[in-house]
Amino acid sequence: MNSFANSLKTLLEEQKTDVKTLQKHLGFSSSSYIYKWLKGQTGIRLDTAVKIADFFNCSLDFLLAGKEDYEKEGKYKPCPPFGKHLKKLLDEKGVSQYNIAKNTSIKGAHLYMWLHANRYPQADSAILLANYLGVSLDCLAGRE
Repeated sequence: MNSFANSLKTLLEEQKTDVKTLQKHLGFSSSSYIYKWLKGQTGIRLDTAVKIADFFNCSLDFLLAGKEDYEKEGKYKPCPPFGKHLKKLLDEKGVSQYNIAKNTSIKGAHLYMWLHANRYPQADSAILLANYLGVSLDCLAGRE
């Protein structure tokens, strides 16, 4: 079982929430994706992970990577558009799309789509990108 599956299971149990309640919060017509996540059978996009983290008031680092305790004092900020925020982060860090594509397994075409086409990365790519930039997943998403 992957970190996301373990964290999601922990959050559901500790906060005494059922899959149906989470399904309704996410606006899903079926709970099949949630059960696949719990079994580690499919990945999750960053934008959906943010909705889950907001629902449970936990960090993305806990939810997706199993890091730290999930409780945090205060609230997380609403996320800005991902592409604009990512461009700002790249500018602040002095990192180019080329450098990311060259030094990680993230494809340049994916970076382009995230920056220019209002697309969101899968969790595994978001973790790679956050690690490469030296930021938390919440920082990458614009929640902190």
